[in-house]
Amino acid sequence: MTFFEALKANETKRVRQVGDEMSFEPRRLIEFLLSNTLGIAKCNAKPWEILKDPSEIYVLLRNDVPIAMNQTISGIYNHVLCSSGDEIALYREVPGTREEVKP
Repeated sequence: MTFFEALKANETKRVRQVGDEMSFEPRRLIEFLLSNTLGIAKCNAKPWEILKDPSEIYVLLRNDVPIAMNQTISGIYNHVLCSSGDEIALYREVPGTREEVKP
């Protein structure tokens, strides 16, 4: 897609230039453009793409061993609050790995 299509898409989605590691969260590309920190020539040099949002996974851990994920978490969440050895962790999918989301 063109830079101007990416600019429009960035109102609600993450975008990046094809092949780049750096992406722009929703509305950030617009903010950079308005603050004159982006060069239009560089932005037009390569095509752009919309990035799929990473998956988030809730995991119930008992003594650091995963025992339940996603759907079952909501059903046992209240019970878990009473258990001293249990904790719930939120993981976000990162290509090739899993990254824990820290509060």
